[in-house]
Amino acid sequence: MAGMSGLSINPAIIDDKKFSEELFLTTFHQQEWGQGYSGFSVLKGTEILTTRGSGRVYDNLYSRLVKKGIKGTEGIGCCGAYPQPLQISSKLGTIAGCLSGHIINGSEIIKFYESKAHIFSEEQDIEILLHILVQGQDVAQDGVSRAIEMIKGAYSFLILTTKGIYAFCSPDGRWPLILGQKEGMVAVVTESTAFANTGIKITCLLNPGQLVLLKDGKWQTIIQFPVKKPRVCGLYPISPTYPTAILNGVLAFETRRKSGAALTRRDIKEGFIPDIVAPIPDSSREEAGGCLREFYRHRNLIPAGKDLLFRDVLTKFTPARAIDGDLELEEKLKLLPIPEDFSDTRAVICYAYLRKNTIPILKGMGFKELHLRVSFPRLLSPCPWGEITREGEILPAHLQSDEEIAEYLGVTSIKFNTIETLLEVESCIFPPEHICRDCALRKEEWEEF
Repeated sequence: MAGMSGLSINPAIIDDKKFSEELFLTTFHQQEWGQGYSGFSVLKGTEILTTRGSGRVYDNLYSRLVKKGIKGTEGIGCCGAYPQPLQISSKLGTIAGCLSGHIINGSEIIKFYESKAHIFSEEQDIEILLHILVQGQDVAQDGVSRAIEMIKGAYSFLILTTKGIYAFCSPDGRWPLILGQKEGMVAVVTESTAFANTGIKITCLLNPGQLVLLKDGKWQTIIQFPVKKPRVCGLYPISPTYPTAILNGVLAFETRRKSGAALTRRDIKEGFIPDIVAPIPDSSREEAGGCLREFYRHRNLIPAGKDLLFRDVLTKFTPARAIDGDLELEEKLKLLPIPEDFSDTRAVICYAYLRKNTIPILKGMGFKELHLRVSFPRLLSPCPWGEITREGEILPAHLQSDEEIAEYLGVTSIKFNTIETLLEVESCIFPPEHICRDCALRKEEWEEF
């Protein structure tokens, strides 16, 4: 998934230097959403300037945006698996845009436009979207209406034009956008953590199907398109959002702790007490904390003299970047085992969602017993609506029980939260009937496609 930020200032209140710094900050703090590419587009007068390339946000935005002192009044930033923003020239003028999500019928749309002599240079989702938007009388109402009609999928996007920044969340609402403000400035971002250290306060969550315009440090709704049944991603509060993200007024920390606690209650019922509880850094630290806290809520079950410890057994090698397609190599680059003797240790390892490519690293550490506890239900299919879960993370379909999965993985035990537990934990954020859990279902069970 792509992390996106859109920023608009009132130049009479906010100076140009502050604009470039805060566009950098609001994009930088969404780095975990994607590490392969990053870039920005800035409106300076009537000219749009776009820079993008491979590398992290700091490499591309700080040196090219902040240090160079790029001046502007509106701008968008993006980090993700593909180079964005993309800038094009059209009959409606120059526009630049970025998209988070997935256009399922992208190849069909490309064939349709190629039959009408359109040329595609990249065939990425954002290029498909921009082709659609510029076919109408305007980018906003007419263009977005065409996009809703043609596109099958789930997405949110930011479009920079000379009129300002258009922000839109598709009518299903799977990939939310968050609006924030302070005096003289308005921003729209993929997650609220982007507002850290900027003084920007959350205003609201964009409604599904809501098209807004950011201009001169203010925002307004252009149109509210008809809404489908909202289906917000169920994995969204667990991963990839940062723990400090606020979703509908609820801190992601809390939902993750509750997820870990739910798993622990099952172990307590079975009388299982480990020696240590450990996270996969950094995605499941809160789940592990919730797991440990729940054990100590039932400390009467812990044998006298036994200390149940929270331990790090892996550390994250932060310079590592994502490796497209090679999940096993990615884990080897990113996670380093702590070289200690664990031969007498019964370890519970907490996951946000199961990433089986970490398991060979853990097995090589020599634990006496290795117990995996996974907050999100077992993944039965890759996410059809985005890139949040991938094909290489799906376990073989013939494995039916936790015991079969544990034997296949070569670990002592594994437990997943159920879909019912997930809906209960996240019901404080979204109504259960609005939470998408398609990746925890088989394709024939999906409500729509």
